[in-house]
Amino acid sequence: MKLRLLSILTAITFLCAFPARILGFSTDTYTASSVLSSGRWVKMSVETSGPHLITTSTLRTLGFTNPENVRVYGYGGQRIPDLLSIGNYIDDLPLVRSELTSAGIVFYAEGPVTWTRERDDIFTHSFNPYSTLGYYFLSDSRPQDDPSIPTEGSAPQPDAATTFTERLYHELDRTTPAESGHQLLGEDFRFTPSRTFSFQLPAE
Repeated sequence: MKLRLLSILTAITFLCAFPARILGFSTDTYTASSVLSSGRWVKMSVETSGPHLITTSTLRTLGFTNPENVRVYGYGGQRIPDLLSIGNYIDDLPLVRSELTSAGIVFYAEGPVTWTRERDDIFTHSFNPYSTLGYYFLSDSRPQDDPSIPTEGSAPQPDAATTFTERLYHELDRTTPAESGHQLLGEDFRFTPSRTFSFQLPAE
């Protein structure tokens, strides 16, 4: 018992002699007031990455009487890096570039799945381990924020592409073997080795 107590006291003395070094950003890194601090906000979710349309009728149903003033904020299902650095730090909800059309607001949403090109036409996907959906926030309290999408490139060509390659997958992450961390495993095929999976192809 005395030996154990001595070991604990030695560890405490060592920690006191070499305190942990705590680093932080300068105060001007942080916003003085969050965009969420005032106004009316509506939270919405997306399942996949790609262009999304929020129709004018939907905006009015959500209580926005002036759809032209609605702005989209957030970073969706994009995973925030575990390593905190000034290069990847996000202090507040960022404004999402969007376009107001006759049908409603169009913007590009980030879902919880990220695709990485390994080589040639080989792609791998990874999930956000903390969420199965991407989330955005709508508000008309900051109409002065310019959401317009910058334009670039040339005019459409007559020989524009008429086909594209779609990436499909089936994966259900249901088990964490270590009960912590990001390693997630899917379905157990040991007792049901044969299964059928259906994929819904995008509409033309």
